[in-house]
Amino acid sequence: MMTPKQLAMIQAAKRQLGLSEEEYRGLLWRMGEVESARDLTTNGFNALIRAFEGLGFQRTNPPPHVRRGMATPAQLALVEQLWSQWAEGDKPEALRHWLERSFKISALRFMTTDHAPMAINALRVMNKRKAFHEAQAEKPVGAA
Repeated sequence: MMTPKQLAMIQAAKRQLGLSEEEYRGLLWRMGEVESARDLTTNGFNALIRAFEGLGFQRTNPPPHVRRGMATPAQLALVEQLWSQWAEGDKPEALRHWLERSFKISALRFMTTDHAPMAINALRVMNKRKAFHEAQAEKPVGAA
């Protein structure tokens, strides 16, 4: 029984190679002696993927540094940069404490793809508010 990921890989290979339905069905029969990809055995699946690779199929695995469901390295770097603008030399534990209080995350490395945009937007708003208050404090009293 094929898993949904295996079926998706087969369909991706078919699409990437631009196989017609007739060519695809012929490969299914020659490699696994089945008429539907759902009926392939593990050996049939492996043989079909090897045949696709022989025709030029290239797997598209995510880079090893990308963790599925977790914030990207670029998002984490942006959070750190925005925090350093906000905190101005505050202790590193302060970011961890803010993340814990605001998002229930014990460390930046545990930030998910759901939390990252929220944290980035919150920090941007905090920095804008800080800049506004600093500009207000620099104005002389009575100036409009």
